[in-house]
Amino acid sequence: MIKDNAIKAFLDSLASLSVTPGGGNAALIIGAMGAALVSMACNLTIGRAKYRDVEDEMNSEGSSLAGVFTRVEIGHMVIGSDG
Repeated sequence: MIKDNAIKAFLDSLASLSVTPGGGNAALIIGAMGAALVSMACNLTIGRAKYRDVEDEMNSEGSSLAGVFTRVEIGHMVIGSDG
């Protein structure tokens, strides 16, 4: 669930005549989403017998990515596990 429609508000601001937020903020969001998806793939792989030979690598990669998307602050907007 997206608290208070934060993504819709961000997209509305991005599409507006205002110069901010801009491409850097949009790129940051996309990067954080990519990191979250890779982390999801790692988590879905861990513990499955079929992928036992890469489990250590998935644990390592998943751990290193966790901090990337846990809390991204953009001006007044906060995206993270608490929002």
